[in-house]
Parts: sequence; structure tokens; C-alpha cells
Amino acid sequence: MLDLNLLPLFLAVAEEQSFAAAARRLGVTRSAVSQGVQRLENACGIALVVRTTRSVRLTEAGTRLLAMLGRPMADIGAALEDLGGDIRPAGHLKIAVTSIADAFLSGPLLGSFAEAHPDITIDVTVT
Repeated sequence: MLDLNLLPLFLAVAEEQSFAAAARRLGVTRSAVSQGVQRLENACGIALVVRTTRSVRLTEAGTRLLAMLGRPMADIGAALEDLGGDIRPAGHLKIAVTSIADAFLSGPLLGSFAEAHPDITIDVTVT
């Protein structure tokens, strides 16, 4: 069974034309990227990249896979980003402060927070 988590690794390598650059972009190790692409190649039963000590280039199969995956992966990324835009912080925030800190919080800091997050109710206890 194909692990779909390997596809972003392949796409990053294809776009960056480098395992090291793909690893930096994805925030993972170069080894993780290399092994992931190798597992994808094993699952597909065909080489997707040609590796040399100085370069990485796509095979014909890799070029075809990149062309087929590019748009759907971009659409999935955009859809996931759009979902995040609808999430607004909500709930109840309880704060216990000293009287000195209260003078600092109850001014513009707490007011601007309340304006920015209208779905959060704030309960301040001054000790």
C-alpha cells in the first residue's frame, strides 16, 4: 500500500532538485527525505530520481509523476490553509494577578486582547 505521506517528500525533491534543500524546506533530515523517496520508488516499482554525488534529476517517470501531482497537491494545501482561516479562539480565560500586575493588564493590553478575540471571556482575579 502506498504511503501518501511520501508524496510531499518527492515533490520537494523534484522542485528543489536537491535532497538537502528539500530537507531544509520540510524541516526534516536529508536522510529522511532520501529514504522516503526510496520507499516511494519501491512502492511504485520504478525509479523517480537519478541521484549522483553532485545532482538530482527526475527520470521520465518522475517527471510524469510531478506533472500529475503538482496541481492536486497545491489544491490540497490551499484547502487545508483555508480551513485554518475559519478557526477563531473561543472560551474562558482565567487570570490571577497581583495588584501591581493588574495595573498593567487592565489597561490597553487586556482591552486590545478582548477586542481581538471577542469569543473569549476574561475573568481576572486580583490578589
